[in-house]
Amino acid sequence: MDLECSIPVPSVKELSKHRLQALPPRYVRDDILLENPTVAPLHLRIPLIDFNHLLDPDLQQSELTKLHHACKHWGIFQLINHGVGEESLEGIKRSATEFFDLPQEEKKRCAQKAGSLEGYGQAFVVSEDQKLD
Repeated sequence: MDLECSIPVPSVKELSKHRLQALPPRYVRDDILLENPTVAPLHLRIPLIDFNHLLDPDLQQSELTKLHHACKHWGIFQLINHGVGEESLEGIKRSATEFFDLPQEEKKRCAQKAGSLEGYGQAFVVSEDQKLD
């Protein structure tokens, strides 16, 4: 994957400020039809990884396989039984909210650098027709 050629796209938050009458087509996922949009089918749910299973010798290999699959095919997973306290989690949420509430110019100072996955922005936009998440 060539991260050098990712196309910059406007953030959804910035688009929302323009009070659009309709969603831009690249944000509409009509390729995924759900019978009940409030409950995603199993194959479309974010993978769940149990930290306790990673530490248990009897369950570790199975959980590592799930973790590998989540990283390779999803790029995201939900970690449970991690032991991080509620106060810390609330602090993380507050910090994230504060960051995303910053003016766009301020957030751009934390933009991804070419070739890096780290930073503010999207690294995998390769065409103007690509559907965005």
